[in-house]
Amino acid sequence: MKISSTKAWLIGVALLLLAQVVWFGLLATGMFSRTAGILMLSAPGAAGFITAYLAPKRKILLGVSLAFPGAMIVSMVNWAYEAAGHAVDFSGIRGLVDLSVLTFLQDLVLCLIGASVAWFTVRIGVSRSGHVE
Repeated sequence: MKISSTKAWLIGVALLLLAQVVWFGLLATGMFSRTAGILMLSAPGAAGFITAYLAPKRKILLGVSLAFPGAMIVSMVNWAYEAAGHAVDFSGIRGLVDLSVLTFLQDLVLCLIGASVAWFTVRIGVSRSGHVE
């Protein structure tokens, strides 16, 4: 399947956005669980993997580049949740900045892991088949 780098990146961003919308919904309805929290924390790694796997070139760079939009999406969801009148751990402007930095660093590591796994997966597939699909 041929897909452009831009489309692969946008698919990764869409996955990050979907994960945060689900997270917001779970928090707003009080249906939070430890399993849901773990799944939400793994979303950047999954997005990095999918983006790198689908990208035709610069796989790791594209996967890792999802860390910034991932951090911004998390920060905006945190802000929206606070604006809706709910208590948050990182409140106010200072909390938003702190959350953005911490989430960016976390997403950077998770996206790098996901993108690296995808790169190795593709490389193993290429070496076994002898050609790139």
